Amino acid sequence: MKSSRMVLGLVLLAVAIIVTAIFPQHSPPPSQTPSTEEQTTSSSPMEHGPMGRHQIALTFDAEGGDEDMADLLSALQDGRVSATFFLTGKWADEHPAWASLIADSCHIIGNHSWGHRDPSQMEAWEVQQEVMRVEDRFVSLYGTQYRKLYRLPYPVNSAPVHQLVKSLGYHIVGWSIDSLDDSPPPKSAAFITNRILQHSNEDLDGAILHFTIGKPDTVASLPAIIAALRDRGFEFATIADWIPEAEVIPPQ
Repeated sequence: MKSSRMVLGLVLLAVAIIVTAIFPQHSPPPSQTPSTEEQTTSSSPMEHGPMGRHQIALTFDAEGGDEDMADLLSALQDGRVSATFFLTGKWADEHPAWASLIADSCHIIGNHSWGHRDPSQMEAWEVQQEVMRVEDRFVSLYGTQYRKLYRLPYPVNSAPVHQLVKSLGYHIVGWSIDSLDDSPPPKSAAFITNRILQHSNEDLDGAILHFTIGKPDTVASLPAIIAALRDRGFEFATIADWIPEAEVIPPQ
């Protein structure tokens, strides 16, 4: 009886070995490489908005001149576009009427530092001062049109700087498509228009477009850009539409 059980056991073992050889077990597939979005830390700049909504955000940086501001605001009004303006404190101080009109026109205002200094060349307390000096002024001047959205004065790839700005309650906003209107040599309206419209609808879905205030050719390009993007089925959003938690509650 015992020998029969032993023989049966050996037979079952042999069968198991044969089955394993013919049908090897497969280990679970390795985890897929995280997407770019998944790899981006919460303190890194936001470079793209949500996809699938067919929305685009127009953003403007202000730290230099104010040429053609009336035409710029008129182009946005005629195109029924609410945009996001990143103003330095110094620019707003030098052009208070325009800064107020941006807010009164229902555009969103973000923080672009006080003096447009390179944060990678500054002490941490200086970076904080550049951010908070703007906030102290803008909250009282522009109310809820001002949001805790921060655009770096320079494209600084510094985790400590990003973490510091985040610790102040800010969302750092970059861009996905740069018009290059502030890069030498000077760009024509035709160049800027083509620079934006050459992108596919897939690239433009959720895109953050970067422009600069004080560039007449940028202003001249806006009507054609807005009309063409609308014809392609896109609507326009502000960064605040995509990050509603950036709202600032003015003091009572």
